[in-house]
Amino acid sequence: MKNLYLVIAPILMLGFSSCVVHVHFQDSATLNEYHYPTKNQNVCGFLKERVVVYSVFVDVNSVHPWSLYDINSTTDSIKRAVEWIESQATSAGVKLDIDAVSHKHGNKFSLRESSNPNLQLELEDVYGERRKNLRNLTNWSDDISKRCGRYFKERKADKVATPNRANDLERFVAALRSKYETDNVVLLFHINGYYERMSSAAFWTGHTERVEYGIVTYKNPAVIAHEVLHIFGAEDLYPHPENSSFNFNAIAERYPYEIMRATYPDISKLRISPITKYLIGWQDSLDFADMRLLYHKIDFANY
Repeated sequence: MKNLYLVIAPILMLGFSSCVVHVHFQDSATLNEYHYPTKNQNVCGFLKERVVVYSVFVDVNSVHPWSLYDINSTTDSIKRAVEWIESQATSAGVKLDIDAVSHKHGNKFSLRESSNPNLQLELEDVYGERRKNLRNLTNWSDDISKRCGRYFKERKADKVATPNRANDLERFVAALRSKYETDNVVLLFHINGYYERMSSAAFWTGHTERVEYGIVTYKNPAVIAHEVLHIFGAEDLYPHPENSSFNFNAIAERYPYEIMRATYPDISKLRISPITKYLIGWQDSLDFADMRLLYHKIDFANY
């Protein structure tokens, strides 16, 4: 096989995926040596072996509160999403066992936010006032995580190391890793934002300094699976200004049912393409044709 060389100027990486891309290359690399910036860069572990998807249902002041019916139906969607991911892993020859766990605060299944950064506007305008909005959302997620962590420490039977002091998202995820004895932990905050048509988002994907997490606002199992895959390195494969090098028309033609391209209501019709399998670490390399779909505006040199 011919070697593929890339010569590219680095581009600044962003801190979220709302469905957003982060591009940053080595100055030159062969196809076998090259790794996309989100590949194997996530703090929360790997989408292999045993994985815990930990869901926190948050009542947000600006949207509908969670009812027991909404929580149960969303829990069913979470279960369907993780079962679908497991089936895709089996088809790819990857060993994967996902535990879907929902946070329970005392006898309550949802947790009301104590501070409101106008979450709906923050998510909708995350592309605009990016730094300010990311900071507000980070503070919001830290506050929710701190309150969840306090409940963890109260439960002595769990034997979570109290020196962790789970007073922010990073420490809370550390407590989850300790409790469930795995590094592969996904933290999702679920907002009942269906009627407000709020955006879902994954944050800090592709970074090694911050822990990734997701804010999910829909019950659609495909949306939930989409955000989980983001957290493990997957990128949006639909038109987006931050993904300017991607050949979206060709991707849509070649992989019409790719989950990172479209989230149909019926998740059983969707698939994980070789591109996404590569980005989430289920395969080690991309062939030339698929790499070309991602970087069709770049001149490739074959030697």
